[in-house]
Amino acid sequence: MLTDNLGFYLVGWKKFYNKTLALIESKKTGYDVIWIFNDDVYGKIDWSVPIDKPLEKLYVERAKQLRDSYDYLILYFSGGADSTNALHAFIDNNIFIDEIVMHLPEPVKNTMNDIDYTNQNYYSEVEFAAKVHLEKYKNLLHPNTKIRYQDFSKTGLELLEKDYWVENSPLCLSISISGILRQITQENDRQSLSVIDRNKKSAYILGIDKPLVYFDGSHYYAFFMDTSAYHYISPVNFNKTSEQINNVSTEFFYWTPSMPEIVIKQAQEIKKHCEQNNYARFMASLSLKKHITEYRDILHPIIYSSHVLEKFQTEKPSTSIYRPMDKWFWNTASDKVKNNYLEVVRYLGNNIDDKYKINNDIEYGISSHKTRFYRL
Repeated sequence: MLTDNLGFYLVGWKKFYNKTLALIESKKTGYDVIWIFNDDVYGKIDWSVPIDKPLEKLYVERAKQLRDSYDYLILYFSGGADSTNALHAFIDNNIFIDEIVMHLPEPVKNTMNDIDYTNQNYYSEVEFAAKVHLEKYKNLLHPNTKIRYQDFSKTGLELLEKDYWVENSPLCLSISISGILRQITQENDRQSLSVIDRNKKSAYILGIDKPLVYFDGSHYYAFFMDTSAYHYISPVNFNKTSEQINNVSTEFFYWTPSMPEIVIKQAQEIKKHCEQNNYARFMASLSLKKHITEYRDILHPIIYSSHVLEKFQTEKPSTSIYRPMDKWFWNTASDKVKNNYLEVVRYLGNNIDDKYKINNDIEYGISSHKTRFYRL
C-alpha cells in the first residue's frame, strides 16, 4: 500500500519512496533529486485566504477523521509538543485510541535518570516526560487503550546480523542507527504485527513537525521539509507491501492532504505572530538556513494548545551517525552488527553525490529537501 500522501522523490522520470535509493539513482544518472509532497493538493489552494476555523477545532476534526477512517489506531507518543498535542486532540474529546506506543531500547533502561539533560540521556524522556504525562492524564485515557513500550533494539539488531540487510529495508532519510532500527522494527517486530488483525484497517499516527515559514523581507512563504517528515521514523508503508502489513498505513497527523486546512492555518497563525513580533520575524527571515530546533520555542505557543509539556526535556539529537543517544548501540552490539551498519554508511558515502550530504560528509547525515513555496 505505497502511498503518495507521505511524499516521494523524483529523479528524472523515476519515482522513489526511499531517499537513499533516489540519491543513488541521482549519482548514476546526473538528474537532480526533487521531493514532491502533495503538491497536487496544496498547490491548488490559495494560502493567503484565511482559514476561519480555529486550530483547536481542526485538531479535533482530524482526530475524528482518523477514527472514522480506520479500525485500529496506534499513536506514537514521545512526550514532545507535536505528539502531545495530537494525543490531547483524542483524549480531551473522548475519541478512542487503540494503542499508544513509546520507543525505548532495552539497553538504556538501567541508565535512565532525570538529572542528565544531555542528548546521551535522550531516552529518559520516555520515563520522565512521556510516561509522566500519560499518568497525569490517565483519567482521560480509555480503559481499553493499550500503552506499550517498543524495544527497537532486539529486532533491529537481529536483522542487522544479516549481510546485505539494507536490500530488504532500503533507508529513507535517517542513517543514524536509532532511526534505522526504529524503521526496521516497525516493519518486522512480531509484537507490533501481532496486535494488528489482518482484517482490520490500521494506522500508525505520527505527529512529526511544524510548518516552516520564511520571510523574504516583503512576503511570507510556507514550505515543507523532508527532514521534518522523516526524522522520527520512516513510514511503514514506504518499504514493503507484504501480506503482513498490507492493511497498515502511516498517517501524519498535521501534514495531510485529507485535511490541508490544518497546516495552512498553522502557517497563517505563524505569519500573524511574526507581523507582531520583531524577533519572530527576524527568525523567519533565517528559516532557510537555521535548524527547526531553533524555532520550537517560538512556534509551540502559537500553534498548539495550552497543555504544558513536562519539564524534563533533553538536548535534541543531531543527524550525525555518531550520536550520544546511540552510545548503547556502540557498547552492546556485536562487532558484526556494527560493521554491517558501517558498511552501509560507507556504501552510501561512495554512491551519493557530496552535495546531498551535510557538510559534504555522509557521517554528518543526508541534507534536507524542500518543497515548493506557498505564499501566505
